[in-house]
Amino acid sequence: MNSRLHLPTHEVVATQLWDDSPPEAWDTARRLPEAGYERHEILHVLSRPVLEQVRAAMHEQPPYDLAAHVAALRALPGSWERERSAITAEKWREDERKRARRQAREARRRNRRPR
Repeated sequence: MNSRLHLPTHEVVATQLWDDSPPEAWDTARRLPEAGYERHEILHVLSRPVLEQVRAAMHEQPPYDLAAHVAALRALPGSWERERSAITAEKWREDERKRARRQAREARRRNRRPR
């Protein structure tokens, strides 16, 4: 999660839970511990639909879509797990590319003639 959005999304989710708006947010929050999620991770899982709405509003300019938000909440935790595994695989590939570039750079340095 973006470090600048971390705490603000926690606040948005906490406000949704406190205000019971949408009520499906609280229903989902109660369902996730049974699936093995810890409290902090639940906030992250619940923030995904919020961030989807924010991203859509910033790029496409549609009004807030309660139906889409509720549908995204109902799809949790499955949609969260699929996205997380895709991100993990993508990060692993990126780390491998970085490691290979670093090793190639170090090999070039070792093979240079002394001045």
